[in-house]
Amino acid sequence: MRVRLSLRVLPIYIVIGSLFVVPLWQRHMAIVNAESAGRYAESVLASVRSNSAMFSGEPTKIVLPRQGIDLPIVDGIYDGTQKVWSVARTTANFATITAQPNNAKDKTLIYGHWTPQVFGPTSNLKAGDFAYVYTSNGHIFQYRYENQTVIKPTDTQIFNNLNGKPGLALMTCEGTWAQDRRLMFFNLESAK
Repeated sequence: MRVRLSLRVLPIYIVIGSLFVVPLWQRHMAIVNAESAGRYAESVLASVRSNSAMFSGEPTKIVLPRQGIDLPIVDGIYDGTQKVWSVARTTANFATITAQPNNAKDKTLIYGHWTPQVFGPTSNLKAGDFAYVYTSNGHIFQYRYENQTVIKPTDTQIFNNLNGKPGLALMTCEGTWAQDRRLMFFNLESAK
């Protein structure tokens, strides 16, 4: 019995279709999970907004709900000999020479690759977007996006700009060949 040509090529169509559908589904699920984590953080923070206690802790997770980002955070280490930072492939990195998330002073720097799985979606940040940072000792920090700037990778002045009010700075690559760095600044809104 002869099988029609359309039935013989059906597996090829299924494979090609799945190459397009699976990444879209994965991105959709990342956004759903990040939005859920953001709603949870907001509900926890809403119950303690008037608390004036000092909070600080080692960052373990970052969530940007509108961008669909929900990532673990690992320590980023600076190698002074080679003058490079360690960059984890699929997680965010905490620049350990900067302040831990806190509600007293200085900004925390978290950085990562500009891939779609890490900080690539931050290219669509809008003023007022939220970021949530969770710490190892159970604190949650809510930050509101303010602005961004693009710098050269050799610009070490960024570390001087992290002093002062408590906040968050995210950093990822920028440019056609990832030749620059995009710094995104967030102000602390609340902490629990």
